[in-house]
Amino acid sequence: MPTPPSSTPVWLLGVEIVGLVGETAYSWDSDSTPTGELVGVSIVDGQVQERRKIGGSNVNGKPRYWLQAPGGYYAAFGERPLFIAENTEGELDVQWTAPAGRWGTPVLVDDMLVAWDFAPRQAVVAFSTQGGAELWSAPLDREANGVEVGFNGKWITVIWQQYSASAPTPTVTVAQRVRALDPRTGETRWTQDFPEHTGGIAIAGDALIVASDADLLFIDGPTGDLVRRFPTGLPPSIYPEFAVAGTTVFVGVGDSVSAFEASTGAQLWRNTMALNNPKLARDQHHLFVTTKAGLAALDPSTGAEDWKVNLDNSPYGILVSDRGIATTGGRATGFALPAHFVPERATIRGRVEARCVKQSDVRVRIGAKSLRLDAEGSYEATVEVAGLVGVSATVHSDAAMEFEEQRFFPVTDMVVLTGKGEYTVSPLVLDRCEEEATGR
Repeated sequence: MPTPPSSTPVWLLGVEIVGLVGETAYSWDSDSTPTGELVGVSIVDGQVQERRKIGGSNVNGKPRYWLQAPGGYYAAFGERPLFIAENTEGELDVQWTAPAGRWGTPVLVDDMLVAWDFAPRQAVVAFSTQGGAELWSAPLDREANGVEVGFNGKWITVIWQQYSASAPTPTVTVAQRVRALDPRTGETRWTQDFPEHTGGIAIAGDALIVASDADLLFIDGPTGDLVRRFPTGLPPSIYPEFAVAGTTVFVGVGDSVSAFEASTGAQLWRNTMALNNPKLARDQHHLFVTTKAGLAALDPSTGAEDWKVNLDNSPYGILVSDRGIATTGGRATGFALPAHFVPERATIRGRVEARCVKQSDVRVRIGAKSLRLDAEGSYEATVEVAGLVGVSATVHSDAAMEFEEQRFFPVTDMVVLTGKGEYTVSPLVLDRCEEEATGR
């Protein structure tokens, strides 16, 4: 009888991933040296592959982003984008720095870096990735605020809130303004204004997809004509998560993910899922969706679920490369692509040391299961998932209410499922003796 295929290994780290390039996920270690180090871990197993200093940055702090570019990387330790590449000795060095300004998060468009400079220029600026020469500058209206720059495969897209440049006090004149810029020249191709703040805007080619109250509006960008109003059936106001691929827009909102033809508003498919403020990401094979329990991969053509992995939380960020996935959300998880996950029937056991707490008031949660301790302070449960399982112990809410519940934070551990079927967790210590002694 053939052996069933095993699951792709998932790793867990207590760091914040700032970038994913190929098979390496990057974090920042501020404590290793006076100037800090960039740490690269394998997307396959989470093991450290490299630790590298960056010459010329003069800042020890987590970079806001780490993007691969031709011949090197882009990062920002303050507000100015830096181009970082290997020098002749093979060490990482800052090769060029954007002019002084207050720069937003950039996008890479072919051989250009495009970013918003809030001050002094209030302009979207494009730089060459080869040497940093400025290619064009597209000034926005004075007092543009909260500018977001993107690229949808056709246009540089800019979304912002417009304030009055002459009013004596801060006055919003346009709740949201959307502009499409030619990526080669920076020239404006079209602009659309929205008098009220929306629940979100996606731009696919010349089509706008706008969340308004409980509806999705499909609008022609150049003319502003409403093509279709699609009621979601949810209470207002909705704040969807969008992902765009060509002329298709994917929308995660409420308890479902859907795909639409952006230019017509036709719904292509809908998949009902257990979601919690979902995040979406794409590669050439899948649409990745954060769920209440972890991450799912959907076929972008049909919406069918190809696999799901339990991470025991809903990540707030997904980084995808052609070699793997890293998620962020208080901790980092990752695994290699292509992935394959088979639910494992896993028995998880352990014990809780309850100090100055009645053992009968302790509750243990293993994944989605809640249970009591036995007479010896032990617990055991069986779950059937792939990936990670969280284990936590806390005081039952009814008992905690008597002692100001906010002090009874859970103690937790994580179990990485590897296929062995049985796992023993280190003792969880629930110690409230200090609070009892001080009367706090």
